[in-house]
Amino acid sequence: MHGLLASKSPAGCYESLCLGDEPMPIFAHTETALEHITDILHDLYFTLPEGDFVPQGGVVSIRLFDKERLLRRDVMSEFQCSIHEVDSCEIGGDRKKCPDPVYFNQFRYSSRKGLLVLKACPPLQLRFRVRNLHVALAQVV
Repeated sequence: MHGLLASKSPAGCYESLCLGDEPMPIFAHTETALEHITDILHDLYFTLPEGDFVPQGGVVSIRLFDKERLLRRDVMSEFQCSIHEVDSCEIGGDRKKCPDPVYFNQFRYSSRKGLLVLKACPPLQLRFRVRNLHVALAQVV
């Protein structure tokens, strides 16, 4: 099993990520760390639930997988992305215009609005109302 390795910035927030041999979760509490998570997850796939994502104990978990084996040719990598401190989630855009599974483009965060947006295949977006930016990423395969 492979995991993600991270290096800490002087402020103690994870700033850089890379594939490694030991499983360990990565946490994004800053927009810079969120950009690194976006770099890893870019063009991976996930499945939309029938309804909206419903927070369980304030957490929404999304399983992303490397359907095209871009990260590692020998195995289909899978990641568990958990968004914490979620008050609500809504899906914007037309699901019918997107393939199933849906591919991931990027995260965007507005601390002023408390809004974390997961952009997927255009025009689909998942909008999470969050109290703080707290995204955890772990590689499971």
